[in-house]
Amino acid sequence: MARRLVFKHTVEGLFVRAYGAQVPAALQAKFRELGLFAPSVDAEVFGQCFQLLRDAVLPGVDPAAAERQMGARFLAGYFDTAMGGLVKVMLKMLSVEKALARVPQSLMSGANFIEAHVDPVGEREVKLVMNDYSTSPDFLCGIVTEMVTRAGGRPQVEIVERKGRATVMRVRW
Repeated sequence: MARRLVFKHTVEGLFVRAYGAQVPAALQAKFRELGLFAPSVDAEVFGQCFQLLRDAVLPGVDPAAAERQMGARFLAGYFDTAMGGLVKVMLKMLSVEKALARVPQSLMSGANFIEAHVDPVGEREVKLVMNDYSTSPDFLCGIVTEMVTRAGGRPQVEIVERKGRATVMRVRW
């Protein structure tokens, strides 16, 4: 099986742009020691660093709530990267439905192992299915919530199924 890798723009969006100023020097050193800032990083290392970051920047917050906050903040940080800047411009031009249809491509551009698809369920509702979320399905809920908000929707995002690393979300707006 190929190594599960997370790419640099994903790391940069979360660990540098979104939270870099809040990360204590000792934790930054730990991230460097683990190899977090390489052009691509092992998904297990990314996950470990994600948990360390969560505990450092949102101590005492329920992990699921903290990870949703991190997802929303990640999107803002990601938009400050070269890759994310392109997505930000595109998002302003799309309806919520079209923005959600682009979510699989956006997720798959951040790592080499994520496969995702969006299935329409009804009016203003879709199901987002992912084979592997690498960190936390709540983190991805935060990303999707923020993306729908920025596209002009009033989102309700919930996890409806988890099976191993796979997850299914219901997105309404």
